[in-house]
Amino acid sequence: MIFLILKKLKQIIKLCIPHGIIYLYDRPGGIHDYLYSKKYFNTFYKDKNKNNSSRVLKTIIYVADGRIKAGGLADRLRGLVSLYKISKEIKVNFKIYFTSPNDLTNYLVPNKYNWIIHSNELIYNIKESIILNLAFNTDENDAINIFNNLFKKYNQLHITTAMRTIDNEYSILFNELFKPSIELQTLIDYHLSIIDHEFISVSFRFRTLLGDFIDGENIIIKSDKQFNLINRCLDHLDDIHFENLEYKTLVTSDSNRFLNEANKKDYVYIIPGEITHTDYSDGFDKDYFMKTFVDYFLLTYSKKNYLVLDKKIYNSGFPYRASLHRSSFIIKRYE
Repeated sequence: MIFLILKKLKQIIKLCIPHGIIYLYDRPGGIHDYLYSKKYFNTFYKDKNKNNSSRVLKTIIYVADGRIKAGGLADRLRGLVSLYKISKEIKVNFKIYFTSPNDLTNYLVPNKYNWIIHSNELIYNIKESIILNLAFNTDENDAINIFNNLFKKYNQLHITTAMRTIDNEYSILFNELFKPSIELQTLIDYHLSIIDHEFISVSFRFRTLLGDFIDGENIIIKSDKQFNLINRCLDHLDDIHFENLEYKTLVTSDSNRFLNEANKKDYVYIIPGEITHTDYSDGFDKDYFMKTFVDYFLLTYSKKNYLVLDKKIYNSGFPYRASLHRSSFIIKRYE
C-alpha cells in the first residue's frame, strides 16, 4: 500500500513541480490523510459512488470543509471564482463544497449557475478523484494545463485555493454564481435603509495586534502601543472624513476594540455583530458569521472604498474584492 501511494505521489510531483507554484496532496486515504487531515482518517472517506462512477461528470470542486486552512472570505471568494472561470474555459462542471465554518448556502445561493454539490456526490476514490491545494499566485495557464492532464484520469478535482486570476472579470463571474440568501438580503436592505445616504467606507486590518482577533499569527503589541495605534487610526479616520464631508462613513475592521472606538464618532456607521475569521470560527452558528457577509455586501454599495495602511497595520483584500463590484478602491498610506 505504501509503495503504491509513494509511486502515485511521485507521478503527481513529476507533473506539477516544473510549474513551481502548485502543491498537490494525495487522494483521501493515503498521504493526504496521514499528513494533511488526520481528524478524518478512517472515518470520512468512503467510496459511496463505486457503482455510479461511470456516470460522473468531469468536475472541478472548490472545497472549504475544514480539512485545510482556506483563508479569509476574500481569499475564498477569489479562489473559487477563479476556478469557476477555468471550468468555463475548459468546459467542465463546477461545484462548491463550502461547509466550514458554516454552509455557504446560509449566506449565498445560486444565481445563474447551480454550483451546489452534496456530500454524497463527492467521490472519495483513489482511482477517480484527487485533492489539490493551489498557491495564491498560481498562473491560470499552468492550472489549465494541469487540470486537462488530470482529467484524462480523474473525474473530480477537489481544490482549495486563493488563486487570483480574475480581477477584471470578478464581478461578472461572481454574479453568475451568487446572490444573497433571503436572510442576508434582508439584512443588507435593512442597513442600507438605516444609512439612508450615500456613503464611503474605510477599512482597517489589525490582525492580532490589538489582542482581540485570531488570524494565523500571535503578534500582540503592548497595551500602551495598542492605545497609541487605535488613536492614530482614529486620526486617520477623521482625515478621510474631512475629505468626504458630504458622505456618511461605513467602517469595517477585524478589531472589535477599534470599531467600538470608531463608533463614538457621529459620522460613522458600523454593522453590529461579531468579528470572525473563516479559518478560525468552526463550531459557531451561522449568525456568528453573518456580519462578515453583511460587511462585504455593504462595501459593494460604497461610493469609495478606502483601505488605511499605517506602518503598524496590514493590507487587506477584503475591501478591494468588494470594490470590484461597482466602486473605486483607494489606499491611504500613513507613516
